[in-house]
Amino acid sequence: MPTTDLPHLLALLLWVPIVAIVHELGHALAARPAGFRVTSFGIGRGRPILRATLPGGVVFHIGWLFFTGGACVAIPRSPESGPRAALFHGGGIAAQVLLGALLLVLPEGPSTPWLEAGGQFNLLVAAWNLLPWRMGRMASDGWWLLSRLTSGAVAPRRALFEQRDAIEKVLAYERRVGSPVGIWYGHRMLAWCDLLADRVDSAHARLHDAAPPPVPDPHLERIDGLIRAEAWQRSGHPLVALRTIETLREAPIPADDTADLLVVVEARAWLALGDLHRARQCVAQLAGVGGAIGREATSVFLAIATASEDQPAVYTAATRLSKASTAGMFDPLSAARALADAVPLAPDHNTAARWRARAVGIARAALQQASPEDQPALQAALTSLVEPPREPRDAHAITP
Repeated sequence: MPTTDLPHLLALLLWVPIVAIVHELGHALAARPAGFRVTSFGIGRGRPILRATLPGGVVFHIGWLFFTGGACVAIPRSPESGPRAALFHGGGIAAQVLLGALLLVLPEGPSTPWLEAGGQFNLLVAAWNLLPWRMGRMASDGWWLLSRLTSGAVAPRRALFEQRDAIEKVLAYERRVGSPVGIWYGHRMLAWCDLLADRVDSAHARLHDAAPPPVPDPHLERIDGLIRAEAWQRSGHPLVALRTIETLREAPIPADDTADLLVVVEARAWLALGDLHRARQCVAQLAGVGGAIGREATSVFLAIATASEDQPAVYTAATRLSKASTAGMFDPLSAARALADAVPLAPDHNTAARWRARAVGIARAALQQASPEDQPALQAALTSLVEPPREPRDAHAITP
């Protein structure tokens, strides 16, 4: 049948929403093993004409422009999802391949031409989506797959507050489709962005009278408690932060990245109270942890070593932190400040200059990636780091 025939074109048009829903369902089914929690999925853009709430608060929706593809929104259960996140991005393509193979091996019958056309169209779409392309803000699943499998070499990981614009766009989408979990999570992530960008008052304003998670979910409750503890610690109330963490631990907390971040906040709270012994005990719990959280642990350890004027420990931690990649630093400002505060304990002028330059470089990289909303606070932080350096103390006992 010629491809220009109207019936053939209409048949292909009917396959568009079918392929879209299969693709998004593939993402949804792959979300849990990939370390994500689905908040909404469906097909079509614009105002939903059909919406249903599934178990766990997941919203399924059909937009009135249901020939325009689909979307599956999922939130990470861990800041360090790593390569396994590729399962989520590959889930949609895998579902399409299965559908295409099924359509092409079905026994012949009256509907065979329509089924074959659907199978071919479906596989063509899957192949296009598997190609690693990016156009502006749009990117294929293949591009995300490559990024995940290369550990960020294609798309370097960024600090949370550097993703504010993307979070706000997802939040707007979740509002449109009416996803309560997505809306709640989006607001919490924006509050966390505020904290990491030195906008503590804005974070407290977002958290003031904020509702609890809309569905029972221990992970969401831990995220909520973590952000609140971080807010109290950064606003000069470390005891309240410690009480918040203690309340969270009344229920068993599984060993995951959220639990590790709670330890980071706890260590900083004890450090703020001047209890260096308990702060060290907290950091010791993170021994062997890598990635962004490992860099956070190094940053806290450096701050503790600086406060106790432990020059060998300062040198070890500062050297390790100064060599760490800026990409994927969870809290770059804290790392920059820890390095700058360690400068007086550097063994010599060259090392002091290197640490200060690295501190400035980390803060400047964060500023360049930040949204306009965060740039004033980050510029103030950067300015404080480029003040005239203090002289390093005599450290003749240290061998670089």
